[in-house]
Amino acid sequence: MLRDLLRGSPTLEQLYGLARFLHTNANNHGFWAEWRERHDDSLRRLQAISFRLAFDWFACRMSKSVQEEIDRLPRAVQIWFQDFGNSLRNAGFRHNKDGLWLHLTLLGSFSDKASVLARRLVSFPIKIPTFASVNIRDSSRGATSGPLHLLGKIVKYFGWFLSRVIYQLKLLPTTLGRGIRYWLSTKAVSRQFWTFLATFTKRAGKFGFLMALLGKGRSWR
Repeated sequence: MLRDLLRGSPTLEQLYGLARFLHTNANNHGFWAEWRERHDDSLRRLQAISFRLAFDWFACRMSKSVQEEIDRLPRAVQIWFQDFGNSLRNAGFRHNKDGLWLHLTLLGSFSDKASVLARRLVSFPIKIPTFASVNIRDSSRGATSGPLHLLGKIVKYFGWFLSRVIYQLKLLPTTLGRGIRYWLSTKAVSRQFWTFLATFTKRAGKFGFLMALLGKGRSWR
């Protein structure tokens, strides 16, 4: 489930299945004691992210051990759920790449973070069609070879490639903007700051517009 969360969005069936398991085993103290004993801290931390997600969706009962693991999640992970938890309920979550920022939070080395960031910011399908797989058929002549057929394959292949590039570039500003907002949130930039910034930008825009009008008015004299 965590893998699906980082790369897109887990299915409702996955979330419900985990939430039901947590709910029905909330009082199974022996199971959770063995779970804590057999799993090290790093593994329990990853599992706790999935537990937190299932709880947010279905408000299921949880054992004290599970709740303690959720409470021990790093501050950056807690902030991610605060900032992006509601976007999981949006059908567009698969396209907004919010899971990327959680993925980077869980990585330790700079090289791993850079690799994931570069791969996810501009991502392509796992199976990229080869030029030879492009199928163009001249319906009027039934031809599958010749100059026109080759030209059609070239146009179709590069049309597909260009559409993917445009799609990724359209997502890039929103993705980076949400990532910067999240990064600043982890640096203890308060909501009051964002309110102030929005108000200041709005007033500055009005002031700039007024000054432009005054300058234009003077030019008319």
